[in-house]
Amino acid sequence: MATPILKWAGGKRQMLDKILERIPSETKYNRYFEPFVGGGAVFFALEPTEAHISDVNDRLINFYTQVQQRPEELIGVIGELVHKHSEELYYQRREEFNNLRDNKEYSDRMLREAGLFYYLNQTCFNGLYRENELGDFNVPYGRQKTSPSVEPNRIRRAHKVLQSATLESNDFMHIESIVEENDLVYFDPPYQKLSGAPSFNKYNKKAYESEEQDDLRNLAVRLDKKGVNLLITNSGLARSLYTDEKVPESFRVVDVTAERAINSDSAHRTGASEIIVTNISPFELNEENIQDILN
Repeated sequence: MATPILKWAGGKRQMLDKILERIPSETKYNRYFEPFVGGGAVFFALEPTEAHISDVNDRLINFYTQVQQRPEELIGVIGELVHKHSEELYYQRREEFNNLRDNKEYSDRMLREAGLFYYLNQTCFNGLYRENELGDFNVPYGRQKTSPSVEPNRIRRAHKVLQSATLESNDFMHIESIVEENDLVYFDPPYQKLSGAPSFNKYNKKAYESEEQDDLRNLAVRLDKKGVNLLITNSGLARSLYTDEKVPESFRVVDVTAERAINSDSAHRTGASEIIVTNISPFELNEENIQDILN
């Protein structure tokens, strides 16, 4: 099983087993779609034969594109970046990363941007990705206990899995026109804000707003009518979006708990109440099927 190569706020490694036990074997669905790919924990665990992976964050999609197409060159760029590392260099490289968007004359701009993306992900505060209204990455330096590293074998493994994927930078709504009956769609949107916790919904300069939670739910209902297999994860506060009055009886909501580490104070990093929404039947598979995927 491949593993994620990026840290990502809201990543699903902590609840992967709870998600995988609700996904049927690949012989029971056609193509796999994930329009909020983030760190890609579910995609890398499943290693689907045919996948459509997308995200509104174009720098994230460029990173995966470089892993897919130029892994050895990317490993070289990252190796050069992590060879020398300091807080001062972090801020210099963050500025370079933001300036690259407008430097159309840089012949290997996309490869360099992908290398910087990985470096910043490893060295910024908690591996967060956040942009200001100008589209500049603005997460401060993180004081990690370990130095950044290349991890070439993890990148090479991800490269192999990504060979089956079509990559696209786009809003989640675009999949409606291409998803067909018996495809599998996994939605993992930025979560409804938890009480007393910061809201990390600004993964690009346009934040993911609460109205889009309604749009996603309505899209899921339309896809259900097309015979699409659906699985959605969200915070417990999103339960009100998926009541019996708002979704068909084919939907089921399951409560789960996941460990979250966004809070800067480790004493407040507690288990978060989350939900899994699915129309897949049977709703849970047996333990043997889970272990087959995880192993």
